[in-house]
Amino acid sequence: MDAESHWFKVGAFDCLAVSDGCLTYPPAVFFVNASKSDYEAALRERNLPLDGVTTPYICLYFRTEGHQVLVDTGAGNLAATTGRLVKNLQNQGIDPGSIDTVILTHAHPDHIGGILDSNGAPGFRNARYVMSRDEWDFWTQSPSLSSLQCDDHVKHLVLQCAAEVLPSLRHRLELVAGGDEIVPGVRVLAAPGHTPGHIALDISSQGETLIDAVDAVLHPVMIERLEWYSGVDLLPEKTLTSRRSLLEQAAQKEAVLMAFHFPFPGLGRVRRTKTGFSYDPIFGKSDTGTHQRNR
Repeated sequence: MDAESHWFKVGAFDCLAVSDGCLTYPPAVFFVNASKSDYEAALRERNLPLDGVTTPYICLYFRTEGHQVLVDTGAGNLAATTGRLVKNLQNQGIDPGSIDTVILTHAHPDHIGGILDSNGAPGFRNARYVMSRDEWDFWTQSPSLSSLQCDDHVKHLVLQCAAEVLPSLRHRLELVAGGDEIVPGVRVLAAPGHTPGHIALDISSQGETLIDAVDAVLHPVMIERLEWYSGVDLLPEKTLTSRRSLLEQAAQKEAVLMAFHFPFPGLGRVRRTKTGFSYDPIFGKSDTGTHQRNR
């Protein structure tokens, strides 16, 4: 595993956790309903800085028998530290033009900001794009972000990105709902809260499962502190319900959990405890089970 790409297997699927870069957030925004003393104690226990939460942006690419799929497109030029997705894909021998399906889990800038190329056209030129119908409807019908607990600059940035990017997809977008199969082995898990139509994914092959929780859980601390949410969770109570459901599924299926903002490569195992859940990250391993990568 290098610092920005990590191959692993889910059954017969070749998967790649691939970084688009990173960004640092104020802890008070990341853990908006936690007291400063509580979140600083949690960060201190993990030997993490107290003045900022630096979070990766981790997209997922995988190959099935008949498809090449990308989950989210990163942030593009949102910051000087983002926009590395395409280069990192190419470094692994993946031509963006070979990707036939791009799944957009929700319409925040760090997930759709990498869609458009320098000409303002969808950069994954041969792909169909997939998004939940609830998500599309929200962002294209006068969205309100008044419930977000973040500053107006962030709200403006989020709205501006959706307004600039989503219209370009109107005629090549497939709208889905919870339970739909996008490609064989890949099923939509409705996970609203972070946004109204936020989705997670159940990716299964040969008895192995990866649950990509995306932004339903933004930091490993939130697996132990299930009640904590962020200032960019639009519907916090729904976020917490979705989070618990995804963790329950991951524990029950003994699945690998992936999360967009966890420490790279964003993979780990979830187990039930007497009080909730525990999380064991996977670092530096070539796969998630017993299979080796066959490229």
